[in-house]
Amino acid sequence: MTYSKIMLASASLFGALAFFLIAAPEVIFLLFGLPGSDDATVMSNRAAALFVGLAALSWFGRSVRTNEAKVLTLKSLIATMGSLIAVGVFHAVTKQVGFGVAVALVGEGLFLMAYLNCLKSAKDGRSV
Repeated sequence: MTYSKIMLASASLFGALAFFLIAAPEVIFLLFGLPGSDDATVMSNRAAALFVGLAALSWFGRSVRTNEAKVLTLKSLIATMGSLIAVGVFHAVTKQVGFGVAVALVGEGLFLMAYLNCLKSAKDGRSV
């Protein structure tokens, strides 16, 4: 998958997550097996704001020309996905979330592998 396509897919994913975290947080609560509450909704909305930022990074980063800028963007998204995976695994192992976290972990893992593959190509000097 090319850099531009990965960034477009990332922007779509992050945008969709932001939308659901604001417009329908109960969907996320259900997926993760979490009880809804006012506090959870507040934190969901704040997480949505972060996902808007990631969507913007991916959307605007999709058309950068230099490998240096691509590497910077990819490293940022690798850190994000790696962190989401680590937190998700921790919550799954400690049984703080339901089985639905597996769906998130699979998706995060696939995006992480795509970012790493693209980063390797960029570092090797190949066009990405």
